[in-house]
Amino acid sequence: MWWDVTRLKVRWRLCPTSGDLDVMGAEMVKQFFMAASLFLFAAQFVHAQIVLVEGYVRGMPPGQAVTAAFMTLRNTGEGEVVLTSASSPVADKLEFHQHSHEGGMMRMRRIDELRVPAGGELQLAPGHLHLMLIDLLQPLNEGDSVPIELCSDSGTCQSINLKVISVLNEP
Repeated sequence: MWWDVTRLKVRWRLCPTSGDLDVMGAEMVKQFFMAASLFLFAAQFVHAQIVLVEGYVRGMPPGQAVTAAFMTLRNTGEGEVVLTSASSPVADKLEFHQHSHEGGMMRMRRIDELRVPAGGELQLAPGHLHLMLIDLLQPLNEGDSVPIELCSDSGTCQSINLKVISVLNEP
Protein backbone atom coordinates (compact mmCIF):
# COMPACT_ATOMS: atom_id res chain seq x y z
CA MET A 1 0.00 0.00 0.00
CA TRP A 2 1.22 3.55 -0.75
CA TRP A 3 -0.18 7.02 -1.32
CA ASP A 4 0.87 10.19 -3.03
CA VAL A 5 1.01 12.77 -0.23
CA THR A 6 1.19 15.74 -2.58
CA ARG A 7 -2.19 14.90 -4.06
CA LEU A 8 -3.57 12.79 -1.22
CA LYS A 9 -4.59 10.05 -3.63
CA VAL A 10 -5.50 6.74 -2.14
CA ARG A 11 -3.82 3.54 -3.26
CA TRP A 12 -5.02 0.11 -2.27
CA ARG A 13 -4.10 -3.54 -2.59
CA LEU A 14 -5.39 -6.92 -1.58
CA CYS A 15 -3.72 -8.43 1.45
CA PRO A 16 -2.07 -11.66 0.21
CA THR A 17 -2.80 -13.64 3.41
CA SER A 18 -6.34 -12.56 4.31
CA GLY A 19 -7.62 -11.35 0.96
CA ASP A 20 -8.91 -8.17 2.65
CA LEU A 21 -8.88 -4.88 0.82
CA ASP A 22 -6.12 -2.71 2.33
CA VAL A 23 -7.16 0.95 1.86
CA MET A 24 -6.04 4.16 3.56
CA GLY A 25 -8.33 7.11 2.96
CA ALA A 26 -7.24 10.67 2.30
CA GLU A 27 -8.67 11.82 5.65
CA MET A 28 -6.51 9.33 7.56
CA VAL A 29 -3.45 10.49 5.64
CA LYS A 30 -4.23 14.12 6.54
CA GLN A 31 -4.67 13.20 10.22
CA PHE A 32 -1.39 11.29 10.24
CA PHE A 33 0.58 14.20 8.79
CA MET A 34 -1.14 16.71 11.11
CA ALA A 35 -0.15 14.59 14.11
CA ALA A 36 3.42 14.22 12.80
CA SER A 37 3.66 17.99 12.23
CA LEU A 38 2.44 18.71 15.75
CA PHE A 39 4.99 16.26 17.15
CA LEU A 40 7.83 17.93 15.26
CA PHE A 41 6.59 21.38 16.30
CA ALA A 42 6.50 20.31 19.97
CA ALA A 43 9.92 18.66 19.67
CA GLN A 44 11.58 22.02 19.05
CA PHE A 45 10.44 23.16 22.52
CA VAL A 46 11.95 20.07 24.09
CA HIS A 47 15.26 20.76 22.35
CA ALA A 48 15.38 24.44 23.30
CA GLN A 49 14.37 24.59 26.95
CA ILE A 50 15.38 27.49 29.17
CA VAL A 51 15.49 26.74 32.89
CA LEU A 52 15.86 29.36 35.60
CA VAL A 53 18.67 28.17 37.86
CA GLU A 54 18.49 31.10 40.29
CA GLY A 55 17.68 34.79 40.21
CA TYR A 56 16.20 37.84 41.85
CA VAL A 57 14.95 41.36 41.24
CA ARG A 58 16.82 44.11 43.06
CA GLY A 59 14.55 45.85 45.56
CA MET A 60 15.14 49.60 45.50
CA PRO A 61 14.15 52.38 47.93
CA PRO A 62 10.60 53.75 47.52
CA GLY A 63 10.06 56.14 44.63
CA GLN A 64 12.59 54.54 42.27
CA ALA A 65 11.25 54.03 38.73
CA VAL A 66 13.83 51.47 37.59
CA THR A 67 15.48 48.36 38.91
CA ALA A 68 17.33 45.34 37.57
CA ALA A 69 16.89 41.57 37.51
CA PHE A 70 19.78 39.14 37.77
CA MET A 71 19.63 35.42 37.07
CA THR A 72 21.31 32.34 35.70
CA LEU A 73 19.55 30.70 32.75
CA ARG A 74 20.36 27.16 31.62
CA ASN A 75 19.62 25.89 28.12
CA THR A 76 18.91 22.16 28.35
CA GLY A 77 18.35 21.95 24.61
CA GLU A 78 20.55 21.03 21.69
CA GLY A 79 20.35 24.42 19.99
CA GLU A 80 21.27 27.95 20.99
CA VAL A 81 18.37 30.06 22.31
CA VAL A 82 18.33 33.74 21.38
CA LEU A 83 16.20 35.82 23.75
CA THR A 84 14.92 38.93 22.00
CA SER A 85 12.43 40.44 24.43
CA ALA A 86 11.04 40.37 27.95
CA SER A 87 7.93 41.73 29.61
CA SER A 88 6.37 41.95 33.06
CA PRO A 89 3.16 43.35 34.50
CA VAL A 90 5.21 45.31 37.08
CA ALA A 91 7.00 47.57 34.55
CA ASP A 92 6.20 49.41 31.33
CA LYS A 93 9.35 48.20 29.64
CA LEU A 94 12.05 45.57 30.09
CA GLU A 95 15.41 45.79 28.30
CA PHE A 96 18.54 43.69 28.14
CA HIS A 97 21.59 45.72 29.22
CA GLN A 98 25.33 45.21 29.42
CA HIS A 99 27.95 47.02 31.48
CA SER A 100 31.28 47.87 29.89
CA HIS A 101 34.40 49.74 30.93
CA GLU A 102 35.30 52.59 28.57
CA GLY A 103 37.99 55.16 29.31
CA GLY A 104 38.04 54.30 33.00
CA MET A 105 34.26 54.71 33.25
CA MET A 106 31.62 52.07 33.75
CA ARG A 107 28.93 52.41 31.08
CA MET A 108 25.64 50.64 30.62
CA ARG A 109 24.06 50.12 27.23
CA ARG A 110 20.98 48.42 25.86
CA ILE A 111 21.52 45.29 23.77
CA ASP A 112 19.05 43.64 21.40
CA GLU A 113 19.39 40.02 22.44
CA LEU A 114 20.83 37.50 24.86
CA ARG A 115 22.27 34.20 23.62
CA VAL A 116 22.04 31.10 25.78
CA PRO A 117 24.38 28.44 24.32
CA ALA A 118 23.16 24.91 23.68
CA GLY A 119 23.68 22.84 26.81
CA GLY A 120 25.14 25.89 28.58
CA GLU A 121 24.30 28.73 30.90
CA LEU A 122 24.06 32.49 30.71
CA GLN A 123 24.60 34.55 33.83
CA LEU A 124 23.03 37.97 34.31
CA ALA A 125 24.86 39.59 37.23
CA PRO A 126 25.51 43.05 38.70
CA GLY A 127 28.19 44.85 36.69
CA HIS A 128 27.67 42.60 33.64
CA LEU A 129 24.62 41.50 31.64
CA HIS A 130 21.29 42.20 33.34
CA LEU A 131 17.61 42.81 32.69
CA MET A 132 16.36 46.36 33.35
CA LEU A 133 12.78 46.91 34.55
CA ILE A 134 11.92 50.46 33.49
CA ASP A 135 9.00 52.64 34.62
CA LEU A 136 7.85 50.45 37.47
CA LEU A 137 4.08 50.36 37.84
CA GLN A 138 4.09 49.39 41.51
CA PRO A 139 6.47 49.33 44.46
CA LEU A 140 8.51 46.13 44.73
CA ASN A 141 8.88 44.96 48.30
CA GLU A 142 11.30 42.42 49.71
CA GLY A 143 9.88 38.93 49.18
CA ASP A 144 7.46 39.91 46.39
CA SER A 145 7.35 37.61 43.39
CA VAL A 146 7.86 39.29 40.00
CA PRO A 147 6.53 37.44 36.92
CA ILE A 148 8.69 37.89 33.82
CA GLU A 149 8.10 36.51 30.35
CA LEU A 150 11.18 35.84 28.20
CA CYS A 151 10.66 35.49 24.44
CA SER A 152 13.02 34.06 21.84
CA ASP A 153 13.60 34.73 18.17
CA SER A 154 11.63 31.55 17.38
CA GLY A 155 8.51 33.21 18.81
CA THR A 156 8.32 31.01 21.91
CA CYS A 157 7.92 32.62 25.31
CA GLN A 158 8.56 31.26 28.76
CA SER A 159 7.42 32.63 32.11
CA ILE A 160 9.63 32.81 35.16
CA ASN A 161 9.11 34.26 38.64
CA LEU A 162 11.83 36.08 40.55
CA LYS A 163 11.77 37.09 44.20
CA VAL A 164 12.56 40.68 45.18
CA ILE A 165 15.66 41.03 47.35
CA SER A 166 16.43 44.42 48.84
CA VAL A 167 19.58 46.14 47.58
CA LEU A 168 20.69 46.04 51.23
CA ASN A 169 20.39 42.22 51.37
CA GLU A 170 21.72 41.20 47.93
CA PRO A 171 23.85 38.09 47.74
